[in-house]
Amino acid sequence: MISLHRFAQMTAVFIAAMSMISCGTDSAESLESTSLPAQRPFYDFQYNLDQLTVGIRLFHPDYPYSPRIDIYEGATLCDSHPLTSQTRNLTLQNSSKCRDFTINLQYVRAANACQPGGLYLLSGSVTNPADGLTTSYTAMTLAAWDQNYNRVVPWFTPFDTPNLVSQMSKSDYVHADPLSTVGQWTYQLDYASSAIPPDGCSLQTNLDVSISPADETLGTRVHNYTISETNVGGQITASVTPNTTGAPAASVVLDGTTRHLSFVGLDVLREANIQTSMAFDSPAQVSPVTAMFAPMRPYVKIESELFLNSLNGFPIGPLASHLAKFFTTITMPLMGFYEPLSSEPQVKVKIGVSLATPVSLQGHVEYVVTPIALISDYTFRPGFDDRTDCTVLPDPGLSCRLESIVTNYNATHGVPDSAALYTLDVTLFSRTDGEYYPVIDMPKVVIPVSETN
Repeated sequence: MISLHRFAQMTAVFIAAMSMISCGTDSAESLESTSLPAQRPFYDFQYNLDQLTVGIRLFHPDYPYSPRIDIYEGATLCDSHPLTSQTRNLTLQNSSKCRDFTINLQYVRAANACQPGGLYLLSGSVTNPADGLTTSYTAMTLAAWDQNYNRVVPWFTPFDTPNLVSQMSKSDYVHADPLSTVGQWTYQLDYASSAIPPDGCSLQTNLDVSISPADETLGTRVHNYTISETNVGGQITASVTPNTTGAPAASVVLDGTTRHLSFVGLDVLREANIQTSMAFDSPAQVSPVTAMFAPMRPYVKIESELFLNSLNGFPIGPLASHLAKFFTTITMPLMGFYEPLSSEPQVKVKIGVSLATPVSLQGHVEYVVTPIALISDYTFRPGFDDRTDCTVLPDPGLSCRLESIVTNYNATHGVPDSAALYTLDVTLFSRTDGEYYPVIDMPKVVIPVSETN
C-alpha cells in the first residue's frame, strides 16, 4: 500500500514531467511556425461573377507554392493559372467542367507604395446554363492590395485613360501686333482623369500630336511629348517635354482633375487639322489604354480693327498697293512653309468691300456704311493676286481687281469724303480633304481714304 505522502510525491513528479513535455512541445511548434509558414494562402480573394467564382491565392513568400488564380463553380475547379512577376494579361476559359465562360484578366504585382498590386477583369462573359443568358463584364477592379497584401483602393487602374473635356483654337493676335501674326494661333486641349498620383508618386502621360499640313502633297507630322505629374507633400506639379525635333512649344496647367494643355507657334494657313492621342504610361506594369481624340480644324477670328495705314507701315499710294501688301503679309507664312508651293491652290478668299462715311450726330461722329462689292469663293494665288502692277492683261490679279471696282464705284457715286474709310470683311479658307474651310476671319480691315490718293 502506498502511503499518502508517497502518493503526493508521485503526483508532483508526474505533473512536473507533463509540464516539461508541454513546454517542449510549445517550443517545437513555435520553431516550426517560424521556419515553415502555415499551409494556407497569405492572401485569399474571391469575386462572384454570376455564381462563377474568380479567386486569387497569394502564398507567403517563404512558401514553395507560387501565387495562382483559380476559377471555381461551386466545389468544381474550372481553371487555374500560376502567376509570376511577368504575368500581365491572361485568358481563362472553361474546360467543359463548368458553364461557358471566357475571362480576360490582368494581374499586377505590388511593386512599391506608388504601384499597388491588383487583379483586374478587362473583359469577360459567363453563360447561365439554366436560361442560356450570357452576362458580359468589362473594366472591373476585382481586388487591389499593397506590398503587405492589405486591401487598398488603387489610385490607378488599367482602365484609366485621359478623357477629353474640350479642344479649341485661340488667336494669338493682340491689337497693334504686326500684321504678319494674324494667322498665329494656340491649340488648347483640356482633358481630365481621376488618376491623381499620391504623395511621393508620379504619373507620366504619352502624347502624340499629329499635324496635317494645308498642302495635301506633304505628309502629316507627328510630334511626341511626355507629360509628367509629381506629387510632393500633397502639391502636384506638372510639366510637358517634347521628344521630337521641331515640335511646337507646349505647356500644361493643372486645375483639379483637369489638365490644360497648350501648343503655340502654329499658323492657321499651314495647319489643315490637328489630332491628338494620349495614354498613361505609369505604373509600368499596367498596359496603357490610348485615347484618340477627333481631329480639329484651326480657326481664328480677329475681333480688333486692322488699320492698313502709314502708321502700320503702309505708304500712301493706290488702293491696290495697300491690298497687295496686306495679302502678301498675311499669306507669307504659307509661302515660307511650302517650298515650292504646290501647283494646287491653297487658299480661297471671300471679301466684302464697303465705304464708311462719317456723319455728325448730336456732337458725335458716326459712320454710315455703304456696301460696294462682295467677292466670294475666289481662289487666291500667292505671288499673283498680291501684285501692284495693274497694267498686266488680261488678269492683273485680285488687288488690282478690287481697286478697279472701287474706282468705278467712286466714278458713279462721287469722290468720297477724305475722312471716310474703306472697310473690308475678309475671310481666308484653307483646304482639308479636298474641301475648303474658314481659317482666318478679319471683319474689320480698315484703309483710310486719305491714304489712297
